[in-house]
Amino acid sequence: MKHERPRARAAMEANVTELWQIVEALQVEVGSMQTDMDSMWLMVGAILVVLMQAGFTMLEVGSVGAKHTKNLLIKNILDLAVAAVMWWAVGWGLAFGKGAEENGFNQFFGPVSSFTRGEEFVDEAGNYGTENGYSWALWLFQWSFSGTAVTIVSGAVGERICMSGYFLFAQAMVGLIYPTVVRWGWNSHGWASAWSSTRDDLLFGCGVIDFAGSGVVHATGGMAALVMVVLIGPRLGRFSDGGAKNKMERQSVIIETLGAFILWVGWYGFNGCSTLYITGNSHVAAKAMVCTSIAAASAALGVACASLILFQHVGPGQVINGLLSGLVAITAGCAVVEVEGAFLIGTIAALNYLGCSRLLELVRIDDMVDASPVHLANGVWGVIAAGLFASQEGYSASYYSERGSMCCGLLYGCGPRQLMANMVFVLSVLVWVGLTTLAISHGVKYMGILRISNVVERMGTDSAAHGGSDMPEFAKNLLSRIEALAAKAGCTDTLEGGESCGPSGVHSMAPSIASDSAPQRCNSPLFEGGRKTMF
Repeated sequence: MKHERPRARAAMEANVTELWQIVEALQVEVGSMQTDMDSMWLMVGAILVVLMQAGFTMLEVGSVGAKHTKNLLIKNILDLAVAAVMWWAVGWGLAFGKGAEENGFNQFFGPVSSFTRGEEFVDEAGNYGTENGYSWALWLFQWSFSGTAVTIVSGAVGERICMSGYFLFAQAMVGLIYPTVVRWGWNSHGWASAWSSTRDDLLFGCGVIDFAGSGVVHATGGMAALVMVVLIGPRLGRFSDGGAKNKMERQSVIIETLGAFILWVGWYGFNGCSTLYITGNSHVAAKAMVCTSIAAASAALGVACASLILFQHVGPGQVINGLLSGLVAITAGCAVVEVEGAFLIGTIAALNYLGCSRLLELVRIDDMVDASPVHLANGVWGVIAAGLFASQEGYSASYYSERGSMCCGLLYGCGPRQLMANMVFVLSVLVWVGLTTLAISHGVKYMGILRISNVVERMGTDSAAHGGSDMPEFAKNLLSRIEALAAKAGCTDTLEGGESCGPSGVHSMAPSIASDSAPQRCNSPLFEGGRKTMF
């Protein structure tokens, strides 16, 4: 009996040791599975956000004149390609690169670490381990956002931007302008970031609430778009000499609507997957998607109702932009607001869009797809709204529970500090993006490659630089008949390139180059400035 007890104890200890080893192995396996699930979550999000590029393309193709279709398609494909290369080369390093974080300078600008190769993603022990997969997935997800920011500009300047000049700007956008804003708002060491539980120097004690990028992505892209369209000027014929707005050719409202639905679907990845982790955060992701749906719906309905009341008619283009305005506005606060807050944010976004779109017309600014009213105006509104409507419960679940009672929105009893942080951040974004875009665009304009020549604009960039138009035969026949009627009616081009007609009121769609004398070089099929340029 005396010898049996030690044996039993030894056997029990061996069993406990073995059991503990099994538990540890299971913990490692569960942790690895969680990492795999979180990585997959980000990869799915990246796929959905890249899918949004198809939505933007369809939206722009539907809005553009048929003779510029190929040009726009090529531009949107290369947008994402330029974003990928520049994000790999310098963008990721500026936004998330590791450096001497205690240095205050790095709260504003990241180290210029060129060409992401994976050394940045090693684990704490310096090993290229399982965590590395999540880091690559995060890189992919963040790259897809950079492509969205630059594509916003593409639609605004459609039909008259010089492609070579545009891509010089796109490189600067993804290589400098956008990643700097990302560092400010989303890097845990950024001066405005709320993504830290240990820092005691957060902006107004809270940091900015911009969960998925109303400010970081949309206000950035929208501000750049506004500066570009002001500098490049309106399309030929957009405004008459008296300031009246002329209707421009739009290719297909059906294609526009298809693009809007693709964007709506992609936005669930944009907002929902911005939790960055799905394990333990499924409730946050699901609520973000619900709030995204409600804001989009209330904005679309708001534009439809307001248009009927104010203008006695409603067009699909208005409803589409209303829908997108709601999506943009909810992006900052999708995870922290309650559903009723999302409804109000979307409703106000609708009125904000209509007012800003009308304002652009009054000051004769030609934004082909209303990118600045949608993305700039409602990107700014979305950041402000997050500082108003963030609930304590929403903030605690999405950010840090210890700050929930201090950093919720003004309308939920937490005082003005969160609203102040959000307003300082978004104003800083507007100043940074506005000044850098203005400087770069002026440089491109000085090089003579900002805007295509009047000849090419009337002829169409497809014919001038992309092998001709792919317009269907029936459309070509219809165009020929319209041109014949216009010639018979005695229509002539105005000095600004618009159309003026005889008594019949038929407008000419025929290209005319008789009055072109502007010293533009880009994309002209003619010898101008001593050389022939096609791209």
